[in-house]
Amino acid sequence: MGIRRFIFPATILLYIFSLWFLTQQAPYEAFPAGSARTFAYWVFQISVFYIPLTIGYMMFFGRRRNGLTSLIMGMTVVVFATQLLLSLFFALGNIGGWIQQLVLAWEGAAAPVDQLTHSQSFKQLALALTAVPFGYFIYGITKGKYQYTVERIVLKYPDLPPAFDGFRLLQISDIHSGSFDSFEGVAKGTKLIAEQNADMIVFTGDLVNGRADEIEPFIPLFRKLGAPYGKYACTGNHDYSSGGAYGDRDAWRANVQAVQDNYGRCGFDLLKNRSVKIEKDGQQIHLVGVENWGKPPFPQFGDLEQALANVPADEFKILLSHDPSHWDEEVLPHPKQVHLTLSGHTHGMQFGINFKGIKWSPVQLVYPRWAGLYEEAKQFLYVNRGFGWLAFPGRIGMYPEITVFELQRG
Repeated sequence: MGIRRFIFPATILLYIFSLWFLTQQAPYEAFPAGSARTFAYWVFQISVFYIPLTIGYMMFFGRRRNGLTSLIMGMTVVVFATQLLLSLFFALGNIGGWIQQLVLAWEGAAAPVDQLTHSQSFKQLALALTAVPFGYFIYGITKGKYQYTVERIVLKYPDLPPAFDGFRLLQISDIHSGSFDSFEGVAKGTKLIAEQNADMIVFTGDLVNGRADEIEPFIPLFRKLGAPYGKYACTGNHDYSSGGAYGDRDAWRANVQAVQDNYGRCGFDLLKNRSVKIEKDGQQIHLVGVENWGKPPFPQFGDLEQALANVPADEFKILLSHDPSHWDEEVLPHPKQVHLTLSGHTHGMQFGINFKGIKWSPVQLVYPRWAGLYEEAKQFLYVNRGFGWLAFPGRIGMYPEITVFELQRG
Protein backbone atom coordinates (compact mmCIF):
# COMPACT_ATOMS: atom_id res chain seq x y z
CA MET A 1 0.00 0.00 0.00
CA GLY A 2 2.91 2.35 0.68
CA ILE A 3 4.04 2.29 -2.95
CA ARG A 4 0.53 2.53 -4.41
CA ARG A 5 -0.14 5.94 -2.87
CA PHE A 6 2.71 7.39 -4.93
CA ILE A 7 1.63 5.92 -8.28
CA PHE A 8 -0.91 8.62 -9.18
CA PRO A 9 1.22 11.69 -8.31
CA ALA A 10 4.23 10.08 -9.99
CA THR A 11 2.17 9.50 -13.13
CA ILE A 12 1.04 13.15 -13.18
CA LEU A 13 4.62 14.39 -12.80
CA LEU A 14 5.80 12.02 -15.52
CA TYR A 15 3.03 13.24 -17.83
CA ILE A 16 3.90 16.91 -17.26
CA PHE A 17 7.61 16.32 -17.76
CA SER A 18 7.09 14.29 -20.96
CA LEU A 19 4.93 17.07 -22.43
CA TRP A 20 7.52 19.71 -21.60
CA PHE A 21 10.33 17.57 -22.98
CA LEU A 22 8.47 16.72 -26.20
CA THR A 23 7.66 20.38 -26.77
CA GLN A 24 11.39 21.11 -26.72
CA GLN A 25 12.07 18.35 -29.27
CA ALA A 26 9.44 19.54 -31.81
CA PRO A 27 8.68 16.07 -33.28
CA TYR A 28 6.47 17.59 -36.01
CA GLU A 29 9.66 18.78 -37.69
CA ALA A 30 10.04 15.22 -38.95
CA PHE A 31 7.86 16.37 -41.84
CA PRO A 32 9.10 18.68 -44.59
CA ALA A 33 8.22 22.36 -44.29
CA GLY A 34 4.80 23.13 -45.71
CA SER A 35 1.29 21.80 -45.27
CA ALA A 36 2.43 18.40 -43.94
CA ARG A 37 4.44 19.98 -41.13
CA THR A 38 1.62 22.41 -40.34
CA PHE A 39 -0.84 19.52 -40.09
CA ALA A 40 1.59 17.56 -37.88
CA TYR A 41 2.09 20.63 -35.69
CA TRP A 42 -1.63 20.92 -34.97
CA VAL A 43 -1.96 17.18 -34.34
CA PHE A 44 0.82 17.54 -31.78
CA GLN A 45 -0.89 20.53 -30.16
CA ILE A 46 -4.15 18.60 -29.90
CA SER A 47 -2.31 15.68 -28.28
CA VAL A 48 -0.81 18.04 -25.72
CA PHE A 49 -4.25 19.18 -24.56
CA TYR A 50 -6.15 15.94 -25.23
CA ILE A 51 -5.96 14.43 -21.75
CA PRO A 52 -6.99 17.62 -19.86
CA LEU A 53 -9.84 18.14 -22.34
CA THR A 54 -10.98 14.53 -21.89
CA ILE A 55 -11.00 14.90 -18.10
CA GLY A 56 -13.11 18.04 -18.52
CA TYR A 57 -15.48 16.21 -20.87
CA MET A 58 -15.94 13.39 -18.36
CA MET A 59 -16.56 15.81 -15.50
CA PHE A 60 -19.17 17.70 -17.50
CA PHE A 61 -20.96 14.90 -19.36
CA GLY A 62 -20.17 11.91 -17.15
CA ARG A 63 -19.07 8.49 -18.33
CA ARG A 64 -21.77 7.08 -20.54
CA ARG A 65 -21.75 3.46 -21.60
CA ASN A 66 -21.32 3.73 -25.35
CA GLY A 67 -18.68 3.21 -27.99
CA LEU A 68 -17.84 6.91 -28.39
CA THR A 69 -17.15 7.43 -24.69
CA SER A 70 -15.05 4.27 -24.57
CA LEU A 71 -13.05 5.46 -27.57
CA ILE A 72 -12.48 8.88 -26.00
CA MET A 73 -11.35 7.31 -22.73
CA GLY A 74 -9.21 4.72 -24.44
CA MET A 75 -7.43 7.37 -26.46
CA THR A 76 -6.22 9.04 -23.26
CA VAL A 77 -4.09 5.97 -22.56
CA VAL A 78 -2.99 5.74 -26.20
CA VAL A 79 -1.96 9.41 -26.25
CA PHE A 80 -0.17 9.16 -22.92
CA ALA A 81 1.70 5.99 -23.90
CA THR A 82 2.68 7.47 -27.28
CA GLN A 83 3.99 10.62 -25.64
CA LEU A 84 6.04 8.57 -23.18
CA LEU A 85 7.52 6.43 -25.96
CA LEU A 86 8.42 9.48 -28.05
CA SER A 87 10.00 11.09 -25.00
CA LEU A 88 12.01 7.93 -24.39
CA PHE A 89 13.30 7.85 -27.97
CA PHE A 90 14.31 11.51 -27.84
CA ALA A 91 15.91 11.06 -24.41
CA LEU A 92 17.99 8.16 -25.73
CA GLY A 93 18.93 10.27 -28.74
CA ASN A 94 20.03 13.11 -26.49
CA ILE A 95 22.10 10.77 -24.36
CA GLY A 96 23.68 9.34 -27.50
CA GLY A 97 24.49 12.86 -28.69
CA TRP A 98 26.11 13.76 -25.39
CA ILE A 99 28.22 10.61 -25.47
CA GLN A 100 29.27 11.42 -29.03
CA GLN A 101 30.32 14.93 -28.01
CA LEU A 102 32.32 13.59 -25.05
CA VAL A 103 34.14 11.08 -27.25
CA LEU A 104 34.93 13.71 -29.88
CA ALA A 105 36.11 16.15 -27.21
CA TRP A 106 38.34 13.42 -25.74
CA GLU A 107 39.85 12.81 -29.17
CA GLY A 108 40.26 16.54 -29.79
CA ALA A 109 37.91 16.51 -32.78
CA ALA A 110 35.30 19.12 -33.52
CA ALA A 111 31.85 18.31 -32.19
CA PRO A 112 28.89 18.45 -34.62
CA VAL A 113 26.92 21.67 -34.57
CA ASP A 114 23.52 19.98 -34.19
CA GLN A 115 22.64 17.26 -31.76
CA LEU A 116 21.40 13.96 -33.18
CA THR A 117 17.82 14.60 -32.00
CA HIS A 118 17.68 17.87 -33.92
CA SER A 119 18.05 16.11 -37.28
CA GLN A 120 14.97 15.51 -39.37
CA SER A 121 16.00 11.90 -40.06
CA PHE A 122 16.14 11.07 -36.33
CA LYS A 123 12.70 12.59 -35.78
CA GLN A 124 11.36 10.54 -38.70
CA LEU A 125 12.86 7.40 -37.16
CA ALA A 126 11.33 8.20 -33.75
CA LEU A 127 7.87 8.68 -35.29
CA ALA A 128 8.21 5.49 -37.35
CA LEU A 129 9.18 3.43 -34.30
CA THR A 130 6.34 4.92 -32.27
CA ALA A 131 3.80 4.19 -35.02
CA VAL A 132 4.02 0.45 -34.38
CA PRO A 133 2.91 0.47 -30.71
CA PHE A 134 0.45 3.28 -31.53
CA GLY A 135 -1.31 0.99 -34.00
CA TYR A 136 -1.16 -1.87 -31.49
CA PHE A 137 -2.87 0.32 -28.88
CA ILE A 138 -5.52 1.56 -31.32
CA TYR A 139 -6.39 -2.05 -32.16
CA GLY A 140 -6.70 -2.83 -28.47
CA ILE A 141 -9.34 -0.15 -27.81
CA THR A 142 -11.33 -0.76 -31.01
CA LYS A 143 -11.13 -4.50 -31.68
CA GLY A 144 -9.05 -6.16 -28.97
CA LYS A 145 -11.57 -5.85 -26.15
CA TYR A 146 -13.99 -8.15 -28.01
CA GLN A 147 -11.36 -10.43 -29.56
CA TYR A 148 -12.29 -13.50 -27.56
CA THR A 149 -9.75 -16.29 -27.63
CA VAL A 150 -10.30 -19.91 -26.65
CA GLU A 151 -7.48 -21.49 -24.65
CA ARG A 152 -7.53 -25.31 -24.54
CA ILE A 153 -5.85 -27.02 -21.60
CA VAL A 154 -5.48 -30.77 -21.07
CA LEU A 155 -4.92 -31.84 -17.46
CA LYS A 156 -4.08 -35.40 -16.44
CA TYR A 157 -4.75 -36.86 -13.00
CA PRO A 158 -4.11 -40.43 -11.89
CA ASP A 159 -6.93 -40.24 -9.34
CA LEU A 160 -9.59 -38.75 -11.64
CA PRO A 161 -12.67 -41.00 -11.50
CA PRO A 162 -12.85 -42.98 -14.78
CA ALA A 163 -16.32 -41.65 -15.56
CA PHE A 164 -14.85 -38.14 -15.82
CA ASP A 165 -12.10 -39.08 -18.26
CA GLY A 166 -12.56 -36.58 -21.10
CA PHE A 167 -14.80 -34.28 -19.06
CA ARG A 168 -14.77 -30.77 -20.56
CA LEU A 169 -14.98 -27.82 -18.19
CA LEU A 170 -15.30 -24.24 -19.51
CA GLN A 171 -14.19 -21.23 -17.45
CA ILE A 172 -14.85 -17.54 -17.88
CA SER A 173 -13.98 -14.82 -15.38
CA ASP A 174 -14.33 -11.08 -14.74
CA ILE A 175 -17.33 -10.21 -16.88
CA HIS A 176 -17.39 -6.62 -15.56
CA SER A 177 -20.70 -5.91 -17.25
CA GLY A 178 -20.60 -2.22 -16.33
CA SER A 179 -17.84 -1.69 -18.87
CA PHE A 180 -19.51 -3.19 -21.93
CA ASP A 181 -20.35 -0.74 -24.71
CA SER A 182 -21.62 -3.19 -27.35
CA PHE A 183 -24.38 -5.77 -26.98
CA GLU A 184 -23.22 -7.36 -30.22
CA GLY A 185 -19.66 -7.60 -28.91
CA VAL A 186 -20.79 -9.47 -25.79
CA ALA A 187 -23.09 -11.69 -27.87
CA LYS A 188 -20.05 -12.65 -29.96
CA GLY A 189 -18.39 -13.92 -26.79
CA THR A 190 -21.38 -15.85 -25.45
CA LYS A 191 -21.89 -17.45 -28.87
CA LEU A 192 -18.30 -18.65 -28.78
CA ILE A 193 -18.90 -20.09 -25.29
CA ALA A 194 -21.94 -22.00 -26.52
CA GLU A 195 -20.03 -23.37 -29.50
CA GLN A 196 -17.57 -25.16 -27.19
CA ASN A 197 -20.28 -27.61 -26.06
CA ALA A 198 -18.64 -27.99 -22.65
CA ASP A 199 -19.93 -30.43 -20.04
CA MET A 200 -19.92 -27.70 -17.39
CA ILE A 201 -19.52 -23.90 -17.34
CA VAL A 202 -17.97 -22.04 -14.42
CA PHE A 203 -17.55 -18.32 -13.82
CA THR A 204 -14.96 -17.10 -11.32
CA GLY A 205 -16.38 -13.77 -10.23
CA ASP A 206 -16.76 -10.02 -10.87
CA LEU A 207 -20.13 -9.97 -12.56
CA VAL A 208 -20.28 -6.17 -12.27
CA ASN A 209 -18.02 -3.18 -11.74
CA GLY A 210 -20.06 -1.94 -8.80
CA ARG A 211 -23.81 -1.57 -9.36
CA ALA A 212 -26.07 -4.59 -9.51
CA ASP A 213 -28.07 -3.22 -12.46
CA GLU A 214 -25.04 -3.13 -14.79
CA ILE A 215 -25.67 -6.73 -15.86
CA GLU A 216 -29.36 -6.17 -16.70
CA PRO A 217 -28.99 -5.72 -20.52
CA PHE A 218 -26.85 -8.84 -20.80
CA ILE A 219 -28.74 -11.27 -18.56
CA PRO A 220 -30.52 -12.93 -21.53
CA LEU A 221 -27.18 -13.67 -23.21
CA PHE A 222 -25.73 -15.46 -20.19
CA ARG A 223 -29.00 -17.08 -19.12
CA LYS A 224 -29.37 -18.96 -22.40
CA LEU A 225 -25.96 -20.61 -22.02
CA GLY A 226 -26.36 -24.23 -20.99
CA ALA A 227 -24.24 -27.23 -20.05
CA PRO A 228 -25.26 -30.82 -19.19
CA TYR A 229 -23.66 -30.70 -15.74
CA GLY A 230 -24.65 -27.17 -14.86
CA LYS A 231 -23.34 -23.63 -14.54
CA TYR A 232 -21.60 -22.56 -11.33
CA ALA A 233 -19.89 -19.44 -10.06
CA CYS A 234 -18.09 -17.77 -7.17
CA THR A 235 -18.01 -14.08 -6.28
CA GLY A 236 -15.22 -11.58 -6.98
CA ASN A 237 -14.14 -8.44 -5.16
CA HIS A 238 -16.24 -6.10 -7.32
CA ASP A 239 -19.36 -8.05 -6.41
CA TYR A 240 -19.08 -6.50 -2.92
CA SER A 241 -18.99 -2.88 -4.09
CA SER A 242 -21.28 -0.25 -2.63
CA GLY A 243 -22.91 0.54 -5.96
CA GLY A 244 -22.18 4.21 -5.32
CA ALA A 245 -23.86 4.31 -1.90
CA TYR A 246 -20.68 5.10 0.00
CA GLY A 247 -21.06 5.00 3.79
CA ASP A 248 -24.59 3.57 3.68
CA ARG A 249 -24.36 0.03 5.06
CA ASP A 250 -27.95 -0.85 4.28
CA ALA A 251 -27.60 0.28 0.67
CA TRP A 252 -24.34 -1.66 0.41
CA ARG A 253 -25.98 -4.85 1.67
CA ALA A 254 -28.88 -4.36 -0.73
CA ASN A 255 -26.53 -3.90 -3.69
CA VAL A 256 -24.45 -6.96 -2.76
CA GLN A 257 -27.59 -9.07 -2.42
CA ALA A 258 -28.91 -7.79 -5.76
CA VAL A 259 -25.61 -8.69 -7.45
CA GLN A 260 -25.81 -12.20 -6.04
CA ASP A 261 -29.43 -12.51 -7.12
CA ASN A 262 -28.36 -11.55 -10.63
CA TYR A 263 -25.92 -14.47 -10.69
CA GLY A 264 -29.00 -16.66 -10.42
CA ARG A 265 -30.83 -14.70 -13.09
CA CYS A 266 -27.86 -15.39 -15.40
CA GLY A 267 -28.30 -19.09 -14.71
CA PHE A 268 -25.33 -19.58 -12.37
CA ASP A 269 -25.54 -21.57 -9.16
CA LEU A 270 -23.51 -19.35 -6.82
CA LEU A 271 -21.19 -21.28 -4.52
CA LYS A 272 -20.73 -19.19 -1.39
CA ASN A 273 -18.30 -21.15 0.74
CA ARG A 274 -19.88 -24.46 -0.13
CA SER A 275 -19.43 -27.45 -2.39
CA VAL A 276 -21.58 -29.53 -4.71
CA LYS A 277 -21.19 -33.10 -5.92
CA ILE A 278 -20.97 -33.56 -9.66
CA GLU A 279 -22.12 -37.11 -10.43
CA LYS A 280 -21.54 -39.03 -13.64
CA ASP A 281 -22.16 -42.74 -14.23
CA GLY A 282 -22.27 -43.47 -10.53
CA GLN A 283 -19.02 -41.66 -9.75
CA GLN A 284 -18.42 -38.16 -8.40
CA ILE A 285 -16.10 -35.20 -8.13
CA HIS A 286 -16.55 -32.13 -5.93
CA LEU A 287 -16.89 -28.57 -7.15
CA VAL A 288 -16.07 -26.09 -4.39
CA GLY A 289 -16.62 -22.34 -4.42
CA VAL A 290 -15.54 -19.60 -2.01
CA GLU A 291 -16.54 -15.98 -1.75
CA ASN A 292 -13.84 -13.50 -2.64
CA TRP A 293 -10.61 -13.88 -0.70
CA GLY A 294 -7.84 -11.43 -1.55
CA LYS A 295 -4.99 -9.64 0.12
CA PRO A 296 -5.92 -6.23 1.59
CA PRO A 297 -7.49 -3.95 0.51
CA PHE A 298 -9.64 -6.63 -1.16
CA PRO A 299 -12.37 -8.34 0.87
CA GLN A 300 -11.79 -11.68 2.57
CA PHE A 301 -15.23 -13.24 2.78
CA GLY A 302 -13.99 -16.59 1.54
CA ASP A 303 -14.00 -19.45 4.06
CA LEU A 304 -12.10 -22.42 2.66
CA GLU A 305 -12.62 -24.52 5.79
CA GLN A 306 -16.37 -24.13 5.54
CA ALA A 307 -16.37 -24.77 1.79
CA LEU A 308 -14.41 -28.02 2.18
CA ALA A 309 -16.15 -29.19 5.36
CA ASN A 310 -18.27 -31.86 3.66
CA VAL A 311 -15.69 -32.91 1.06
CA PRO A 312 -13.72 -36.12 1.74
CA ALA A 313 -9.96 -35.52 1.71
CA ASP A 314 -9.25 -38.33 -0.78
CA GLU A 315 -11.79 -37.34 -3.45
CA PHE A 316 -11.25 -35.21 -6.55
CA LYS A 317 -11.79 -31.48 -6.00
CA ILE A 318 -12.04 -28.37 -8.18
CA LEU A 319 -12.07 -24.98 -6.45
CA LEU A 320 -13.48 -21.70 -7.77
CA SER A 321 -11.67 -18.79 -6.08
CA HIS A 322 -11.56 -15.39 -7.75
CA ASP A 323 -8.19 -14.08 -6.54
CA PRO A 324 -5.10 -16.20 -7.40
CA SER A 325 -3.26 -15.01 -4.28
CA HIS A 326 -5.67 -17.23 -2.32
CA TRP A 327 -3.96 -20.31 -3.80
CA ASP A 328 -0.60 -19.55 -2.23
CA GLU A 329 -1.98 -18.22 1.04
CA GLU A 330 -4.58 -20.86 1.92
CA VAL A 331 -5.18 -23.50 -0.76
CA LEU A 332 -1.69 -24.98 -1.12
CA PRO A 333 -1.09 -25.27 2.66
CA HIS A 334 -4.50 -26.85 3.28
CA PRO A 335 -4.42 -30.50 4.41
CA LYS A 336 -7.12 -31.39 1.88
CA GLN A 337 -5.49 -31.42 -1.53
CA VAL A 338 -7.34 -29.36 -4.14
CA HIS A 339 -6.56 -30.81 -7.55
CA LEU A 340 -7.47 -27.74 -9.62
CA THR A 341 -8.11 -24.13 -8.60
CA LEU A 342 -9.64 -21.72 -11.11
CA SER A 343 -9.12 -17.97 -10.65
CA GLY A 344 -9.20 -14.66 -12.52
CA HIS A 345 -8.95 -11.13 -11.10
CA THR A 346 -5.70 -9.93 -12.75
CA HIS A 347 -7.08 -9.38 -16.31
CA GLY A 348 -3.45 -9.82 -17.40
CA MET A 349 -3.56 -6.06 -16.68
CA GLN A 350 -5.28 -5.84 -20.11
CA PHE A 351 -1.81 -5.04 -21.42
CA GLY A 352 1.16 -7.18 -22.33
CA ILE A 353 2.53 -9.79 -24.67
CA ASN A 354 1.01 -13.24 -25.09
CA PHE A 355 2.36 -14.66 -28.32
CA LYS A 356 3.80 -18.06 -29.22
CA GLY A 357 4.89 -18.93 -25.71
CA ILE A 358 6.11 -15.43 -24.86
CA LYS A 359 4.09 -14.12 -21.92
CA TRP A 360 4.72 -10.82 -20.16
CA SER A 361 2.74 -8.11 -18.41
CA PRO A 362 3.56 -5.49 -15.77
CA VAL A 363 0.91 -7.09 -13.54
CA GLN A 364 3.36 -9.88 -12.73
CA LEU A 365 5.18 -7.41 -10.51
CA VAL A 366 2.13 -7.52 -8.21
CA TYR A 367 0.76 -11.01 -8.86
CA PRO A 368 3.36 -13.76 -9.37
CA ARG A 369 0.51 -16.03 -10.55
CA TRP A 370 -1.11 -13.72 -13.06
CA ALA A 371 -2.15 -15.68 -16.18
CA GLY A 372 -2.18 -19.25 -17.38
CA LEU A 373 -1.35 -22.55 -15.72
CA TYR A 374 0.75 -23.08 -12.58
CA GLU A 375 1.64 -26.32 -10.83
CA GLU A 376 2.98 -26.93 -7.36
CA ALA A 377 2.81 -29.91 -4.98
CA LYS A 378 0.79 -31.88 -7.58
CA GLN A 379 -1.88 -29.18 -7.57
CA PHE A 380 -2.83 -26.90 -10.46
CA LEU A 381 -3.88 -23.25 -10.54
CA TYR A 382 -5.24 -21.62 -13.66
CA VAL A 383 -5.62 -17.82 -13.91
CA ASN A 384 -8.04 -16.69 -16.60
CA ARG A 385 -7.41 -13.28 -18.25
CA GLY A 386 -11.09 -12.36 -18.03
CA PHE A 387 -14.08 -11.92 -20.32
CA GLY A 388 -14.56 -8.16 -19.92
CA TRP A 389 -12.43 -5.22 -18.91
CA LEU A 390 -12.25 -2.56 -16.23
CA ALA A 391 -11.34 1.16 -16.29
CA PHE A 392 -9.22 1.17 -19.46
CA PRO A 393 -11.70 0.35 -22.27
CA GLY A 394 -9.46 -1.96 -24.22
CA ARG A 395 -7.17 -4.95 -24.22
CA ILE A 396 -3.68 -4.64 -25.64
CA GLY A 397 -2.11 -8.03 -26.23
CA MET A 398 -4.08 -9.60 -23.36
CA TYR A 399 -7.29 -10.45 -25.17
CA PRO A 400 -10.44 -11.73 -23.40
CA GLU A 401 -10.32 -15.42 -22.66
CA ILE A 402 -12.56 -18.45 -22.70
CA THR A 403 -10.77 -21.48 -21.25
CA VAL A 404 -11.74 -25.07 -22.00
CA PHE A 405 -10.19 -27.76 -19.78
CA GLU A 406 -10.25 -31.41 -20.71
CA LEU A 407 -9.75 -33.62 -17.67
CA GLN A 408 -8.03 -36.90 -18.42
CA ARG A 409 -7.21 -39.87 -16.30
CA GLY A 410 -3.54 -40.77 -16.51
